[in-house]
Amino acid sequence: MAAISDKFYIQLRIDNQIYPVNVERSEEEYYREAERNINDRLNIYKAKFPNLAHEQYLYMVMLDLSLRLVKSERRNDTEPYRQVMGKLTEEIENTLRGERS
Repeated sequence: MAAISDKFYIQLRIDNQIYPVNVERSEEEYYREAERNINDRLNIYKAKFPNLAHEQYLYMVMLDLSLRLVKSERRNDTEPYRQVMGKLTEEIENTLRGERS
């Protein structure tokens, strides 16, 4: 009996082009959602700006999705909070030990 592989091929259709992709089974949903996001953005830009060259739509979608990614990453950047919490924790521990900073 053959073992079930964690990877398999799916076909993504982006702007009427087929892209075969080898993905982890656990990641398929993310790829399908990415496919929908790209196609949705393409359709929005094609409707809003009907006379642009094909490549321009693709560049607009890349920029749009990249901006969303950058904003999301910055929103989820917890490093500044970790640094402040580390300093506060250190100050509290020093105070409890009777030390001064």
